[in-house]
Amino acid sequence: MNTEASLANRHFLVVDDEGFIRTLVARFLKRAGAATVVEAADGGQAMAAIASYDMTFDAVISDINMRPVNGIDLLRAIRTGAGGLKRNTPVLLLTAHGEAEFVAEAMALDADAFVLKPVERKSLIDRILRVLENTRPIATVAHYAAVNGGHGVLAASPAPVDQAPPTKPLQVSEDAFAVTAAVIPRHSPARAAASAEPVAVAHRVALESVKPNSILAQDICVSDTSTLLLGAPMILTRVVLDRLADLQQIHDSYSYVVVIEPHS
Repeated sequence: MNTEASLANRHFLVVDDEGFIRTLVARFLKRAGAATVVEAADGGQAMAAIASYDMTFDAVISDINMRPVNGIDLLRAIRTGAGGLKRNTPVLLLTAHGEAEFVAEAMALDADAFVLKPVERKSLIDRILRVLENTRPIATVAHYAAVNGGHGVLAASPAPVDQAPPTKPLQVSEDAFAVTAAVIPRHSPARAAASAEPVAVAHRVALESVKPNSILAQDICVSDTSTLLLGAPMILTRVVLDRLADLQQIHDSYSYVVVIEPHS
């Protein structure tokens, strides 16, 4: 199916405090066949637009850093259903290299995709199509309400492993290291896998080569900061891997991850 057919009869909300960016993104969407593109200058206007239109928006494309209501606050409002907003509305965030501090919170709030600014047409449309074609579960309202300023990012995955802390720190080598069953939470898929073999071996793998449903064996932090992005152990679903691939274009510190691969 071509792009025009995929976006036909689709409705989008574009949110950015820079008029040029809104116009550019709207033009990309219309040229790709979108039926409706509504624009808003910040998160507050976006929430008002969602409430005032009879249509259901198929996706929201929003900048992160805006005033007075930024993209993170808009995403939180959507995920918690504030004002009757549809909680599972797909949200794609436009972000720049200097906005690493927002990334962990956006992941914890289950942003569906990240698009690097300045926005390129192919990158934008590819991510929109990916999001529209692959629905994914969302967490509870309480989960998203608890996310504040980057806290609570351990539960960022739609399908997290039991998040109990490991009993001892992992020792990481450049190529591989051993992870015993003692560091994997009780009653988790990771422990079940470990019980079959005394030692599960974790490897440092290029992100594009990570197999879906591998178990993250070492925490991932935001760029070169100490802010936690994803905490180990966690199941790296296809959705999570896609979002990490988006972020890889912004911060190359996500190029490699340490994982325990699923049994074939």
